[in-house]
Amino acid sequence: MSNGLLMRTLAELLRSVTKPGLFIACTLGGIHTEASTCNTITSGEISNPLIWDCGCAPSTCDTLFIDHAVSANESLTFSNALVNVTFTGSLASTDTLTFTGLFQNDGAVDVRRIVQPFGTHWWVNNGTITASVLWLWGDSALNTGTMHAIDTLNLGQYSIVTNHGRMDGDFFWAGGFYNFDTLAFQGANLDLVFVNLAYAHFGACLVSVGTLFNEPSAYLEVDTLLDLNSIENNGFMKVGRLLQIGRSDLPFQCNLDHFPFNAHIECGNLKNFGHIQGHGDICVQDSSINYATGLIDLGPDICDATLSTSVEPFLDVNLGTVGSAVGWCAQTSCITSIFPTTVNEVVLVAFPVPANSQVSVQFPFAWSVASVSLFETAGRLVRTTAHISLQEVSIERGSLPEGFYFALLRDNSGMVLGKASIIFSNR
Repeated sequence: MSNGLLMRTLAELLRSVTKPGLFIACTLGGIHTEASTCNTITSGEISNPLIWDCGCAPSTCDTLFIDHAVSANESLTFSNALVNVTFTGSLASTDTLTFTGLFQNDGAVDVRRIVQPFGTHWWVNNGTITASVLWLWGDSALNTGTMHAIDTLNLGQYSIVTNHGRMDGDFFWAGGFYNFDTLAFQGANLDLVFVNLAYAHFGACLVSVGTLFNEPSAYLEVDTLLDLNSIENNGFMKVGRLLQIGRSDLPFQCNLDHFPFNAHIECGNLKNFGHIQGHGDICVQDSSINYATGLIDLGPDICDATLSTSVEPFLDVNLGTVGSAVGWCAQTSCITSIFPTTVNEVVLVAFPVPANSQVSVQFPFAWSVASVSLFETAGRLVRTTAHISLQEVSIERGSLPEGFYFALLRDNSGMVLGKASIIFSNR
């Protein structure tokens, strides 16, 4: 049992067996507590002694259980060993709340800013947290609920955070992070280790200065990805504008390890200052440049859909080193789902993401769609369905395994009207 789960179990035990004024001394995981527990008995302002069963100021209690709708009218620092917003409780504030001890939310928290400084032990969210800024630097953390950062979610350079729920907002900053469910932010900075095992979306720029792992069956979607250390891709990566490996002024070589054979990367533009190796596919929609410090070897299959040269290596510009085992798509038949490849083709959005049994694709115009073709990421056609619709297409999963697909929508003449990326999941 993890230390966090043990602490949570202890808190529930304390709650069930103690009364106001009763102190219990114990040692758990190196943490020594001599604690009184205080529970809310009604809703109100958090500093009001009348809402607590102890009839005292909450600062005098070791453990706080918030079972009701509680508000904080000013900036507060909680030095309590544990603050727990329970399933029936809520905590609201238009100011900053700082927790120097353990913090657990099982209910609803809506505040302007939450701070847990470096050196604290852990925080857990099983409910819903909404804040402009979340600055959570506890040693470790677990999210199974929903966390919405209107501005920034900063999880600390040395924190280890596991996500089994949803986190979204504007900017994401993390040290050690394991994603088992959903991330949706605009920008991000990844400091140490980022492991994506499910779905992560970054609408603007993602800078990785640590090690980024995109695991099998995982989906990583970003507009611009700057790799300043190491990326290991075993799943699907979709980089809309620019995938850049390394930088010319770095004193070391950055890596993109592209394994296994069914791993797939789509990108708008590729700039390589570092080392690309592996056995998967890399599909480039626009420009492809391998700089003087760049090395591509082992055996990835690389295709540039807008190739400007007819000789090997089939890159727009090659100033670096390319191994003989690298596969090239000289016929520019690379299938991508990022940008249009015809004048009229439009990139569409399929929802929900991910989907279990069916997705819907809506059109920006009144279209007559005659057929829908569904492809695997490697480009293999898995299904074509005749369909006529003016507003929306529904695509059934059927017996398809979980993974990443994209759909091409065609009119009666066979012209491609639009593309949509699709994720089917068993979750």
